[in-house]
Amino acid sequence: MTLAAPDSDGVVDTAIGQDAVLPGGDAASKKRAKTDPDEETDGETSCRRRPPPPTAVAAAVVSEPAWVRAELFPLHGLPMDMPPLRFIVAKLLQRSDFYPLQARFLLPSSAADNLRAFLSAQEGEACGLNETSRRRRRREKLAEATRGGGEKRREEPPRYEGVPVTVYLRGGLVSELKLSKFNGTKATVINGGGYAKFMADGGLVRGDRVEVLAFRRPPNYRLCFVIAKNDG
Repeated sequence: MTLAAPDSDGVVDTAIGQDAVLPGGDAASKKRAKTDPDEETDGETSCRRRPPPPTAVAAAVVSEPAWVRAELFPLHGLPMDMPPLRFIVAKLLQRSDFYPLQARFLLPSSAADNLRAFLSAQEGEACGLNETSRRRRRREKLAEATRGGGEKRREEPPRYEGVPVTVYLRGGLVSELKLSKFNGTKATVINGGGYAKFMADGGLVRGDRVEVLAFRRPPNYRLCFVIAKNDG
């Protein structure tokens, strides 16, 4: 495969397209991030798109897909009396979600509030979603950089250990991945070993509308995600 070959929309693989958030979202494209072309920042630096207002996100919440309990729960031995899955975000799959050199599933910035409400404080810290922790780390790094000489050195991006997460696709596919930040950027992603094959085997393609749903798997209440294709 020639990565530089243009797509039908004229975009080449090395200039990966912008992720779309469903519903809403400003289609106006702004300055591209250098590390991850699909990155959506939180306004602390240049931002490519403002997240949709809370009302728009709420409008995207739909009932849990019927196949989740009819197929997925019995197949993986999940108790049928678990609470409904929690909606995290909806998006259009982009070419970069399948790009082998990045090997990550980008969660749009509009997912941040829903994720924070579902994660523990420790999990939020581990995947870079704890805003207080991020600001503290920034202050500490700035103090360390200026200590001794008064000359500010270039700040290295913070690295996060990530949160282990089990991800399910329809058809019995399951993979052990991580929820984290992408290469020290502000982009929240799901990635890890085996991600590319997992997505390919799941039959998902660029342009598919998907919803990311979350739940806790007993008995240890491990964080789990379902990536559900919206066939409507």
